[in-house]
Amino acid sequence: MVKMPESTIKNLAPELSLFAEISTLIEQAKATVVAQANHTATMLYWKIGNVINTAGFTGKTRGIRQADCVVVSDTITGKIWQNL
Repeated sequence: MVKMPESTIKNLAPELSLFAEISTLIEQAKATVVAQANHTATMLYWKIGNVINTAGFTGKTRGIRQADCVVVSDTITGKIWQNL
């Protein structure tokens, strides 16, 4: 391993500090995005479950069977992938 002279290390200190600060900001932003995406997905799944439960148990429709859920799921999945 090559050892840097002490004067070189002292000269690099501001750049290393700037790098560390920017790296921290990027990591914090990344964590925020992940948390927000997780929250959004969780809320979406909860809302979908609520729609299915309401339709299946209140008599608004003939009821939701497992086969109906599969058809709806496959249809939605196909539409989502078409738009990507």
